[in-house]
Amino acid sequence: MLPGPHRLRSRQDFQAIYQQGQSWHGQYFVAWVLKHPDIFQGLDSNMQLAPSRLGIVVGKKVSNLAVRRNQVKRQIRRACWELLAQIKPGWDAILIARHSAADLQAEQFLPELKQLMAQTGILDGY
Repeated sequence: MLPGPHRLRSRQDFQAIYQQGQSWHGQYFVAWVLKHPDIFQGLDSNMQLAPSRLGIVVGKKVSNLAVRRNQVKRQIRRACWELLAQIKPGWDAILIARHSAADLQAEQFLPELKQLMAQTGILDGY
């Protein structure tokens, strides 16, 4: 599971990203990305960007079975958790699973997400 500060939760956040953000399309996922404007102050009075937040959407187009949709969400979360250290701070992103993502094995999520996030420019060093 993603740590609390790295999760998108509110409907308003999702709507803002859909309305103001940009989308990138991959074979298995669509990513909507928006630069997060909030800045918080650190303990040593240095201004730092807020941590990046991720939202995951797996609709009924992926599978009509809630059990399968939840499995796909867990696999995406696990892959995002592994990428979390490489994601630049100050971004909000929504990852939408396409129908073909239901056929992926757990180890296939990470390379696809890494490639898509590198295209968006939110990964450090890419």
